Amino acid sequence: MSARRPRGSPDQLPLPLGDLAAYLARTASDDDVLFFAVTPDPATAARITALATLLRRRLGLAERPVAADRLHVTLGGVGLYNRFSPAQLGRVLQAASSVRSPPFAVSFDRFASFGAGENRPLVLLGEEGTTGLRRLAEAVGRPFGRPDWADAVPHMTMIRGHGPVHEEFLPTPIAWTTAEFVLIHRLRRRDRFEHRPLGRWPLA
Repeated sequence: MSARRPRGSPDQLPLPLGDLAAYLARTASDDDVLFFAVTPDPATAARITALATLLRRRLGLAERPVAADRLHVTLGGVGLYNRFSPAQLGRVLQAASSVRSPPFAVSFDRFASFGAGENRPLVLLGEEGTTGLRRLAEAVGRPFGRPDWADAVPHMTMIRGHGPVHEEFLPTPIAWTTAEFVLIHRLRRRDRFEHRPLGRWPLA
């Protein structure tokens, strides 16, 4: 993922507590959220974006594909950004540092609408190829008392908001090896979202 670091932050992530305090004071807003995620490597992200563009034309969808630097698989949501003090956010980073998990392969072999209602996202889905994602979600959620993060269906949103699309298998699965997980700050900027990483932890 190539999401931008918080402005004025050091190259190293996670951010030191002093930088977190300054960042919180500068950027906090009411509907920003924090969540842990896995992101595809740049080559895979480009392939997913190309697939989404193709499906948008083929299915006649109005919404644009999610930008390559915002593609991700959510592991679990930490909460609303403005509810965290620097010390609390520091404890989140410390808990994430305790997670131990080896790198693993991710594979999505089909796409479909996700969820209920008429305004559903178009997502990538998988079966055996998402087992590692469930295990990592459990490992990341455990320090927060949320091992049930593993119960969520792993998916990656390609296009937001459209009518139902029936499940269809891909000719070739979308696959990559995950080597890290990320804590993302999602900011709303007018009519779009921006993702900023606050911490990255390698899998080993």
